[in-house]
Amino acid sequence: MKSLLLVMGSVGMFAGTALADTLEASSYWRFEEAAGGTVADSGQFGLSGVLYGSPSWVSDTAVTTVPLTDLGNGTALELNWQNSGSGGYFLVDDPTDFLRVASGSFTFEAWVKLEHVSTNGGANQRQWLCQKKPDNGPGERLDYALLVQAGDLGSSGNELLFQCGDGTSTLSVMSALEITDLDWHFVSIAYDSSTGSLRFGLDGVYDTQSFTKPYWPPLTEGGADDELYDGGPLRVGGHENASGAANQFVRGRIDEVRFTRIFLPTNMLLDGPMQDCNQNGTADALELSAGTSSDCDQNFIPDDCDSAENPSRDCNGDGVLDLCQIDPYAYSLDDGTGEARVRSDGTHTAWLNRYVVANDVTTITHLELPIAPDQAGNTHFLYVWSDPDGDGNPTDAQVLVEYELFLTEGNIDQFLLIDIPDVEIGPNGTSFFIGAMVETPDTFPAIEDITAPHFGGQSWIIGKNSAIDPNNLSDGAIEFATTESFLTGNWLMRGLNDLNVVIFQDCNYNGVADECDISSGDSQDEDGNEFPDECDYEDTYYVPDDFESVDRALRTIPSGSEIVVRPGTYFGTNYFFGKEIVLRSEAGADVTILDGTGGDGPVVAFLDQTGPGAMLDGFTIRNGTLGGVFLDESSPTIQNNIIEFNTNSARYAGGIEVNGPSSPQIVANTIRDNIGNSGGGILLNGLGPNDQARIFDNTILRNTVDGHGGGIALYGSIANIEDNVIDGNYAGGDSGGGIFVFNFISDQGYPQLLIHRNVIRNNEVTDDGGGIFLVHETGSDPNARITNCLIEGNIADVAGGITVRPGCELTNNTFVNNYAVRYGGGVHFDNGGELAEMTNCIVVGNTAGLEGQNFYGFDASPAVSISYSCVEGGIAGTGNIDADPSFVDPSTGDFRLANDSACIDMGLDAIVEIDAVDLDGNERIVGVAVDMGSYENQDAGNTCPGDLDGSGSVDGADLTLLLGGWGGAGNGDLDGSGTIDGADLTVLLGSWGLCE
Repeated sequence: MKSLLLVMGSVGMFAGTALADTLEASSYWRFEEAAGGTVADSGQFGLSGVLYGSPSWVSDTAVTTVPLTDLGNGTALELNWQNSGSGGYFLVDDPTDFLRVASGSFTFEAWVKLEHVSTNGGANQRQWLCQKKPDNGPGERLDYALLVQAGDLGSSGNELLFQCGDGTSTLSVMSALEITDLDWHFVSIAYDSSTGSLRFGLDGVYDTQSFTKPYWPPLTEGGADDELYDGGPLRVGGHENASGAANQFVRGRIDEVRFTRIFLPTNMLLDGPMQDCNQNGTADALELSAGTSSDCDQNFIPDDCDSAENPSRDCNGDGVLDLCQIDPYAYSLDDGTGEARVRSDGTHTAWLNRYVVANDVTTITHLELPIAPDQAGNTHFLYVWSDPDGDGNPTDAQVLVEYELFLTEGNIDQFLLIDIPDVEIGPNGTSFFIGAMVETPDTFPAIEDITAPHFGGQSWIIGKNSAIDPNNLSDGAIEFATTESFLTGNWLMRGLNDLNVVIFQDCNYNGVADECDISSGDSQDEDGNEFPDECDYEDTYYVPDDFESVDRALRTIPSGSEIVVRPGTYFGTNYFFGKEIVLRSEAGADVTILDGTGGDGPVVAFLDQTGPGAMLDGFTIRNGTLGGVFLDESSPTIQNNIIEFNTNSARYAGGIEVNGPSSPQIVANTIRDNIGNSGGGILLNGLGPNDQARIFDNTILRNTVDGHGGGIALYGSIANIEDNVIDGNYAGGDSGGGIFVFNFISDQGYPQLLIHRNVIRNNEVTDDGGGIFLVHETGSDPNARITNCLIEGNIADVAGGITVRPGCELTNNTFVNNYAVRYGGGVHFDNGGELAEMTNCIVVGNTAGLEGQNFYGFDASPAVSISYSCVEGGIAGTGNIDADPSFVDPSTGDFRLANDSACIDMGLDAIVEIDAVDLDGNERIVGVAVDMGSYENQDAGNTCPGDLDGSGSVDGADLTLLLGGWGGAGNGDLDGSGTIDGADLTVLLGSWGLCE
């Protein structure tokens, strides 16, 4: 599968359009036609209704003038009920689900005059004012309905009743309000999703009840339930049962019916008082609904009236309320710049990005995409799709909204901001797609951002040699794959929501920018730190005592503060925006949990060059959808945490991801059971020569990636990786089950990479380097050092223990019981192993399916130096031995040296200068010389009783002088091997009474 590609040379694209908020549009059926078979929609939706049965227009109206709008009212609709199966109603088709609310807020209102007051005597006593559900759909697929007489569903039968479905059952909420006579009455139902409340209204009296409206996703189109796929029409005046039959009608008249996609306050209902704040002769409600006046803060007062009444609300005088200086929330995977143009191998191309609903942004109001210069004359079809099974694969994607865009010379070679019909995409965690389709036999319409960072598995390309069905994208496709199949990158295709995202600093949350509070004198700033003094917090603050959430505390208090979090579980994402704040738990990680459930990102993020004074201490961090902890050019301390069960299919690391330049200290954490693309536990990416990253004393367990580095991955990065246990990690796609290092660095100023005193065991990889895969080159000298590590029980296709490419020293490591399916059970010197040096190591008990029990690639690698090492089966080199290392208890994983080990005192001392302690933290060179392997035997009775040391002295006397005085050897005969002219030194000294 190969998509054609045309490189563009980094053409910059940007969106510079700010969006103006207005009152959410309404549909409003006034019944002023007085004739015909349709009912006009005078609201912004423009959705006219069709009359069914035998309704008629009558001059008996609820009001002669609508109170809120001051509009004259001449006719109402008589529904002319006949019997249980015959009654009037009108039906509003809703093909793009404008009138569907799902779990969002809405208001439905009307005047009703009944000709029959119901009883509770039967189902036909139910009188349905409105019903929104799919055609022939059962009650469990009901979006919303209001009964003005509950009939047998109520106690008296006269109650107002609300119904909806959750996909599996029908839910009912009964009101205490009742219609008990045959007069005109104003009724309403309003749902506020922000508070989870349902408000019934009857003639200015209100009954509010707690209720959380469920969200049910569309079913898969094309199956047995195909007719239930969309949200269905709005039926006003009657009910349709699951068999498609009309019944249970309103017996009477209706007037002035309005549906609004927000929760209206009671003074903005149609029976509320008319207001004309700017005294221009037009009701405010009409101006707002028509969009001729803006209401960006959604308080139902035109913004010009707000600013005239309180000038401080527009303190910079730019004509826009400060609260409404907005930057639209964007679902985006790109950096604003496209470097490539792409088409499919077929005649038709579709390209789409997958996103997940986050931060309660459940509506898409605009699409944004760049248009390539040669696309004039083409038509792009833009879409928002659902992902019914939520797996991120668009095989089952179904269209939520479609927009046809004809391209002219005026809208090419730029980002276009497309105002689409608002579309509900679901609650937090819902998967959905945004994309486009076009017929492209000769052009390259899709623009791709191929510069890092990339979000893997989220961008798809589809090609076909005929038109692509937007509701069956995979049908007949000759190409159906993520962009990784041809080039790593993401499409420049965004979804936006323009609902009041405040971008100014407002620490006291009064709706006025802090700078304006200070300049107006409403707040003081005596210390000149640009925070109002009431926001200058001191010392330590507690969650939830002082702030209801961790994220709110982080966003509010300044650098230098401390946040202490009480035991509990805190949901959502938490961001350090450059502030050096200590965030710690009061009682430890076991009882203090930061849970990313419902979010679309890491659980904790350090952004904007957060400095070393920031700390994350003592939490369980779990269920992040872009990993557990994310650092971008930041250098905090991350310590004493449990980082578990995070996933990251969109980016890289599952547990902790660090993008340079950064110098984090990652200390004493348990990082386990995370899933990522590269770096299941930890990823360091692009850390430079001046960075001082340290990964110290962590337990890194059972993390999984489909790429490199099950436990730890380093790309172009230097770090000290010390005293960690890296156990049971898995890399399913490539290299480095435990640790993966890929550093081709030409700058000689880089410090040495140090992997020191780690236990690396039971890791597995499908390709190369079960324990460690290391490619590290800095020039002429080795610049990576692996010392005092136990590398045991790891599994790979090639190199069970370690793969080493140029530029590495291996010192005092123990490689034991590693397994390679094919080659190199212990160590693989790849690409000639240039400049690789192995000293003081133990390499025993490793196996391979084909060849290279302990080593692979060594015979063809003359530049590899192996010395002073214990190698099973023997190997040429200075000081090497072939002997049983005599471990204390290999069956329990104790690979310390027993007192009779042949590896004791057999190493080269000079190589241990920077490695003064062993894997246990004990002193090196106890006895005559350093021991081989990762552990130093501490029992000096094994050689001499502590008097003979590397200084060449016994009880302070020079050894060569003593030996010369006793007729022994001269200066040149004593060497590090412990022999004098071939005789064992300890035996000689013992015979002379110097050793016991």
